[in-house]
Amino acid sequence: MALDFIGFAGDVLVRIVIEVFCYGTGRVVIPVLSLGAARVDKWNARRYVTAYKLWWREDGQLVFSGETAAFIGFVFWIAVIVALNVIV
Repeated sequence: MALDFIGFAGDVLVRIVIEVFCYGTGRVVIPVLSLGAARVDKWNARRYVTAYKLWWREDGQLVFSGETAAFIGFVFWIAVIVALNVIV
């Protein structure tokens, strides 16, 4: 029973980190790095869209899916950790 609770709590924690922290970072990093040429769709806004997908809007703006933004946010934080370890 205790192991089930620990597994559940770990799953919830990982989900919070990915959906809030990494996705939020991706929503900031993508438009900044693209100088406004790209944007991020809402998390799970298009359930029919395959995960990790990009598409163009009719006005020419590149749109990243929410899962792609979370992945880019995760890569950003890994790069920050690596950079800090190299500096220190």
